[in-house]
Amino acid sequence: CHFWTRKAAYASLLGRCTTPRDGWCPTSPARALPTMSASYNPLQTEDHQIEADAAYARRLQAEERRSATTQSPLHDVSEISRNHAAAPELRLPTIPSPAKLVEGLSREQTAGAVFAAFVAVKLGLGPAFAQLTCVALGLAVFRVARKVANLDDEGAFRAAFSASLCLAFVIACVGVTAADVCALLALGAAATKPPQSSFTGDALKTVLKAERKATRGPKPRDFWGKLQRKFTSAVDDFFATLQDRAADVRFYDCDLFMVCKVTPPGADPVWLVGAFYQWHNANAVAVYVNRWLADFASAHAAATRRRGAAQQMLIRVPPGARAGQRFRANTPRGDSIEFVVPNGAAAGDVIVVAY
Repeated sequence: CHFWTRKAAYASLLGRCTTPRDGWCPTSPARALPTMSASYNPLQTEDHQIEADAAYARRLQAEERRSATTQSPLHDVSEISRNHAAAPELRLPTIPSPAKLVEGLSREQTAGAVFAAFVAVKLGLGPAFAQLTCVALGLAVFRVARKVANLDDEGAFRAAFSASLCLAFVIACVGVTAADVCALLALGAAATKPPQSSFTGDALKTVLKAERKATRGPKPRDFWGKLQRKFTSAVDDFFATLQDRAADVRFYDCDLFMVCKVTPPGADPVWLVGAFYQWHNANAVAVYVNRWLADFASAHAAATRRRGAAQQMLIRVPPGARAGQRFRANTPRGDSIEFVVPNGAAAGDVIVVAY
């Protein structure tokens, strides 16, 4: 009896239970009694039997710790998922737009800030300024083509590559000044983007005014002609205003500038670009550009005709000449040219010779 009491006391000292379940503990003396009797070997001495019982108690204690660890809330899958869902989302810092940085400044102060930013960028990039300007232009065109024109990746990449190649060609022809102008315009447009609330809605009306200025001739001098012209313009502007009010208006923020697409009912879309504190009607600008190109082509054709008329001179057929015979004469510039007497011309006749 004394032997079993010593073994039970020793086992209770080695593995004391701190979390009993269901009213029993695997390392308590009450639990240790059958355990000790199960591990008892009559061939072992008393000390060896005590050590064997102590090792068995330690194994029970280790198993209890492992079971407690498995049932811990820290290893519960649902708890881990809840903790992961409750974790704050990682957000990268956003770069504020130039329009926000210069908000509240006057136009002169904004111009100074834009110029200072241009100088800092140019000095910071160094010799690679022109090349990086071409790359930046390509990225901007790619973004506009994808966001505004709804092109696919291949079409947007072609547009961006074409824009970069054109700028590189211009830089090769005129120097780095072209890159400086592009960078200044980009920084200025980004810092002076107008808000959406500043859009008045007069899109189609502005296009009609541009078409009238480009196609109409000089103003009439009589009273009825002036009255008829004003009445026609007022009627056109009235219906254009109605179409503008019923149009579908969409805004696109392209970082460097704003783009507005106005689609009046029954008319083609009108595109406007917001930069430098104003909304610029791209369709109206296209009307003026087309008119300028037409005037330039007609002026070039007229100049060509005048040059062709100036390169002719009158020559009197010398005596004894006949049709098909070749002669030489001096031009007003002093050059010597050869001409052929045309059919039906006789000696003493005046003929026109081109030189």
